[in-house]
Amino acid sequence: MIEGPGHVPMQMIRRNMTEELEHCHEAPFYTLGPLTTDIAPGYDHFTSGIGAAMIGLVWLRDALLRNAKRASGSAQ
Repeated sequence: MIEGPGHVPMQMIRRNMTEELEHCHEAPFYTLGPLTTDIAPGYDHFTSGIGAAMIGLVWLRDALLRNAKRASGSAQ
């Protein structure tokens, strides 16, 4: 299992996940949030939830696009 970074700016989450999947050969990936901001001390649980939801949305969007391509016959 790969432990991911704890602090990732919101605009870098997609890139971070894409690179992790590529370089770690899709090994299980444990994220520490990611914390999307450093300006909310004491509220790490909120910023971690936002980061985790964004990872989920990226994964879900990509999975839906792959399945749509496969269903339409346009997948390689």
